[in-house]
Amino acid sequence: MSNKLNVVLYNPEIPQNTGNIIRSCYNHGADLHIIKPMGFDITDPKMKRASVTYVDKINYFLYDSWEDFLKENPEANIYYTTKFARKNPSDIDFTSKENKNLFLVFGAESTGVPKRILFDNYESCIRIPMSKDFRSFNLANTVSITLYEVARQNNFIGMEKYWDED
Repeated sequence: MSNKLNVVLYNPEIPQNTGNIIRSCYNHGADLHIIKPMGFDITDPKMKRASVTYVDKINYFLYDSWEDFLKENPEANIYYTTKFARKNPSDIDFTSKENKNLFLVFGAESTGVPKRILFDNYESCIRIPMSKDFRSFNLANTVSITLYEVARQNNFIGMEKYWDED
């Protein structure tokens, strides 16, 4: 069980999205958890290229099923992203002690998080605000937006500046 920020991908389908998510995980010091099946192999060159080789620098875990993931992470404080939620990420206090073992779950590109999981956990669902007629954000963008909200609430601790202040 991790005491840090965790990103969970439920059945990711596109290797380039997962590669970009690996980059975001590296930037935020997050572990990546992938629940199979995947639409590609973890050694896919497209994923590796999109990750800019950060796949070798992050902690990642593979699970055969949702049930295996839950069994391996019994203390996880989980939030599920879906366009069907009423709460925005900014509505959640990501600085609270209850969010110490924070796991952010993102669903497959084509289907999202399964509705049975969302229904059972609706109070823990969050959505990225978007226009009424907009279908969805790209998965990698959704992960990035959500991670930055967590980082913003925590004053970007651990993120260095690339300039000198005079």
